[in-house]
Amino acid sequence: MGKVTSDMVKERAREQGADIVGIASAERLDGEPEGFKPADLLPGAKSVVSIGIRQLRSYMEKAPNTMYFMFGYRQKNDYINQISWSIAHLLDSAGYYALPIQAYGEGELFVDTQARPGRAERRQKAKAQMRGSFAHVNAAVKAGLGEIGLNGLFLSRQYGPRVHLGSVITTAPLEPDPLFEGNLCDSENCRECLKQCPAGAIGADGKLSDIDCLIALDKLSTNYEETVRKMLESQADEEPLKRAAWAIGYSDFEGIGFCGIPCINACPVGRKELK
Repeated sequence: MGKVTSDMVKERAREQGADIVGIASAERLDGEPEGFKPADLLPGAKSVVSIGIRQLRSYMEKAPNTMYFMFGYRQKNDYINQISWSIAHLLDSAGYYALPIQAYGEGELFVDTQARPGRAERRQKAKAQMRGSFAHVNAAVKAGLGEIGLNGLFLSRQYGPRVHLGSVITTAPLEPDPLFEGNLCDSENCRECLKQCPAGAIGADGKLSDIDCLIALDKLSTNYEETVRKMLESQADEEPLKRAAWAIGYSDFEGIGFCGIPCINACPVGRKELK
């Protein structure tokens, strides 16, 4: 088995284009829900590599929605996946299992199961929640890269919420980074993200309303809006949940475009003046 170190992993991440990278021990994420812990996804997991690439301000603040979707979202996620794969390739070559977790995935909504030999069937988990396969934001926090702000978004020390994240779970016993002990979000005095949320989905306590958020993400008729509300409350109606999930990012609801942008642009953490 080859020798691979934390420094080697970080160097590979930066060579491939990562702007931030940190490492957490798998046990730091033992508080995740069952099925979402590192060892649930990769038995024997010892470490989690968290990576992030910064978002270009031009796409956040100036670009039309169609341009943002291509280069500020879709291509950005593909870029992260390539970096994650390269890190996993390094670890695999050194004799360790390494599982790159895609930047944007199906999560609990759609689960591939072997229905019968030779055929994979897509099914929704019973009582599926609106969450991904792995909490990249929590991994980034446990890797010492920053904290979670009032709006529920990860805040990096360098770029604030203007980063996209990816993770690699591995059996390699990498040296973890120290946890971040500072304070980035002034939740008592700032609250700009709460004020700028077009859906009013962020409560005063910082709790996000999935129902209000999803409704604002798509241009919905009154009847469909009520359907989504009932569905999310009961988690019983499958098809509207799929439709709502895939609607994320395609909205022109009152001109807000891609939800998630207003609260990111409003956040002063990591903001730098541009020419």
